[in-house]
Order: sequence, then structure tokens, then C-alpha cells
Amino acid sequence: MSGIVSSSLDQSIQVYQFTTNTSFALYLGHTHQVNTVTWLTYNALASLDESGEVHIWTYPTGKILLAEPLLTTRADPHYHMNTSIAKSHYYLSCLTSPTAITTYQIS
Repeated sequence: MSGIVSSSLDQSIQVYQFTTNTSFALYLGHTHQVNTVTWLTYNALASLDESGEVHIWTYPTGKILLAEPLLTTRADPHYHMNTSIAKSHYYLSCLTSPTAITTYQIS
């Protein structure tokens, strides 16, 4: 189930059901303010905090609380991550240094 996702100054991310605006997933894995969050798949998201830490995480359907990412990496905290799909694979691109963009294959 996908929905609307929001990040917050309190280091949390919430996923809301689109039709009812009800929160059904809460992610508390960041230790800094979350700058951006993006969908990777219908139940996987990537989030970037102000320290430059990128978390990739998933949620099952139903109300849940998550605190551990599947993958953590570093990126420029001022860069908005980009996701793409090519040949049935999902990719996340992050600026990992002033002159380098790193792309991760997610699936």
C-alpha cells in the first residue's frame, strides 16, 4: 500500500493512507532533521537527513513503527535524491561528494 509521505523537523517520517489521511507507518531511524524522502517502490522509501545520512527502509501493510534502515549511506544533505526505474530495477541517486553522484540499485 502506498500513500502520502511526510518528513519532519523532529527526525520522523510518517506515511499516510491517501484516501483517509490516516497515518499507518512511522519511521524513527534518523538522528537529525529529515530533509527529503522519496518513494522507491510501493512499500520502500529512501530518506536523507541534514547530516547527509541516507536510509532505505520498507514497511509492511498495517500500522507499524520502524527504527532501523535496510541500508545506510552518506550523501550531500542539500541534494534532493532522485529515483528511477530501468529494465524493472529501481535506482537511487545521491550526491556523495561535490563532484560525484553515486547510484544504488535497489531491486
